[in-house]
Amino acid sequence: MTRPPTASPAQRVCPHCARIAHTDARRCPFCGRGYKRRLLLTMAVMLTVFAVGLLGGMALMLAAIGERVEDELDTRIGTVQTEVQRSVEQVGDDLAERLDQRLQQNGLSAP
Repeated sequence: MTRPPTASPAQRVCPHCARIAHTDARRCPFCGRGYKRRLLLTMAVMLTVFAVGLLGGMALMLAAIGERVEDELDTRIGTVQTEVQRSVEQVGDDLAERLDQRLQQNGLSAP
């Protein structure tokens, strides 16, 4: 009876040292590290960096928008206050003028 030919071990490339080995082992015979990469930690770090960058950028944008809105509100409030002040002064001047007219009509003089 003849033996079936044995299959040669698979050719594997180490993701760490990039050496090629004909082995079925779980670890690289040259550097001793596993053939599987641990993507979970790498992905977690990349996602964390991305999230921090995204949130930081959003915070900066919101701060800039807040400053612009505050400046615009200050400008508009100043304009409204100036207009209200002018209106109040105009009403006061009109009232004083009418009082003077009534006093003169009644024969009294304004002090």
